[in-house]
Amino acid sequence: MTPFFLVLLRTLVPLVYLTVSVGFIVNSVKKRPNRSALLFYPLIFAIGCHALLIALLPLTHGGFPLKTAFEGLAFSALVFMSASTILVFMQKEVNFAAFLFPVGSIIALISLAFLDKGVTLPPALSIQPYAAHTWIVFGAYACFLLSAVSSVMYLVQHHEIKGRSLGAFYDRLPSLEIMDRVVLRADAIGAALMIIGIVMGFLWLNSPGFKPSNVHAKIALSLLAAVTYACEHILRMGQGWEGKRACIVSIVGFALIMATLLAGHHGF
Repeated sequence: MTPFFLVLLRTLVPLVYLTVSVGFIVNSVKKRPNRSALLFYPLIFAIGCHALLIALLPLTHGGFPLKTAFEGLAFSALVFMSASTILVFMQKEVNFAAFLFPVGSIIALISLAFLDKGVTLPPALSIQPYAAHTWIVFGAYACFLLSAVSSVMYLVQHHEIKGRSLGAFYDRLPSLEIMDRVVLRADAIGAALMIIGIVMGFLWLNSPGFKPSNVHAKIALSLLAAVTYACEHILRMGQGWEGKRACIVSIVGFALIMATLLAGHHGF
């Protein structure tokens, strides 16, 4: 593959994502869900191109993919768009797409635009088995983002229903039950991946050739985020926490996840 082909993919993927997202938004506003079915064809094509681009990343720098923060975000965007597409199909809620896909499209646009920028991973994390740590953690980030967006959607819908002011979002958002179930499952998968990633991170700290450099804050915030999501599930099962309270906890957990990206330094 030539560099031109890679540049073409970096341009084509976000362009198709954004175009499809606009189409879903327009159909949602005009209440034309049946017309949205055709938009899934270019969407699936873009996801395939996105996956191909991630697979070809070693051609640009050698070694294992996801060697910079923006490459990691590009992978998160791929996971988010793929999971969102599967979610829309499974729940048969086309209007979900009008809220989820624009978020993933923006992340894809930013990450692919700066794909060759950012801090490079240290050598110890660029080889197996430590390289898997990066894939797992950024996969968890995508799950938490899906949960956070769904939580915001839930709170908006909940506010309109409880306030008895059925506005523009009421008949365009999925039911509260569906959104609560999405939050639960996305958080569960994300928390499982995060715990695995944290364990692998601890193993990496003891790897030969690695010299810790202010990673304690990142570790502490990662553990705090994992505990937050664990508490959410414990409260759901033990105290019957569902709906609004669970969504608020999920959003707090996602804020902690975002803080881990800014705290400490180990390549990301």
